[in-house]
Amino acid sequence: MEKNFTLQKDYPGLLDYFSNMVKENKRLPFLTFASEAVHYLYDSFSTMDWVGFYLYDREEDVLYLGPYETGYDACEEIKPGKGVCGRALAEKRTIVVKDTSKESNYIACSSSTKSEIVVPVFDKDNNVIAVLDIDSDTLNAFNNKDQENLEALVKLIK
Repeated sequence: MEKNFTLQKDYPGLLDYFSNMVKENKRLPFLTFASEAVHYLYDSFSTMDWVGFYLYDREEDVLYLGPYETGYDACEEIKPGKGVCGRALAEKRTIVVKDTSKESNYIACSSSTKSEIVVPVFDKDNNVIAVLDIDSDTLNAFNNKDQENLEALVKLIK
């Protein structure tokens, strides 16, 4: 399937692309769709400097690094409640951090990160199975439009 949406937060095009991809490839696992989402978000949205998923291991009670795309390393494991990803897992909600320097529970993987959004991915029983983590080197990079559309995206690909 060819990507035909434009750069700079073309969420309708992105959601349409992934809706069609999921319909055409229903048997593919979540990780395949997550990998595709990481690639397209990172390549298509200039304010997204790190895009990745952390997958939740319920038995170990830890988020571990899943598919990601970036120029810098990431945490390999995150406990519930730790950092923004761990908070999103524990609180079962999207968290938007407009300025990471003001976040007391922030885990810095890159000193250049200025803002972040973390979106939980839920299974059919409303259990968190992963979180989508996006960092930006721009202050206040994420807003309600980003939150709504990224939440819609993770619902499509789960």
